[in-house]
Amino acid sequence: MNQQTLPSLDLSEAIKLAWSKLTQFSGRSRRSEFWWAYLTFYVGAIVVSMVPIIGAVAALALELATIPLIFRRLHDTGRSGWWMGADIILSIAGATAFFVNFFSVMGEMFMGNEMDNMEPMEALMMVFQIFGNPVVLSLLIVSIIVKITILVFLCQDSNPEPNRYGDSPKYVF
Repeated sequence: MNQQTLPSLDLSEAIKLAWSKLTQFSGRSRRSEFWWAYLTFYVGAIVVSMVPIIGAVAALALELATIPLIFRRLHDTGRSGWWMGADIILSIAGATAFFVNFFSVMGEMFMGNEMDNMEPMEALMMVFQIFGNPVVLSLLIVSIIVKITILVFLCQDSNPEPNRYGDSPKYVF
């Protein structure tokens, strides 16, 4: 079979395509569609977050809009979108473990009234106690490894052949 590579999408094409599949988790998205759309959503989230209260909600909505895009991009490299699901679960678990540990340490400090005359070294030890918790530290390390792995996957070229997620949006036979 003769394989032909379609040209990269420009910014406007990528945004139109990503916008038309905003809630679609199935299928595939090529690199140019992903990176242009992701850049646009990310810059948009930064800009709208400057508006008090409403901006935070709009920024969160733009961030959530990238999740299906990441799923489709992972599909294009032949990988499950659940890599992103694992990242989300690890992030929530890590944040929960951090805040539980943080409030536990702070509660101990307030109960003992040790906050009034705290030396800088004691404050540093408190930070180490919060982040040095084995559960928090383990979740943080695993989360960073998963995020780096996903980034590598997102940067890889499309699989030229059709895969279980559909035909290649980049290569035509």
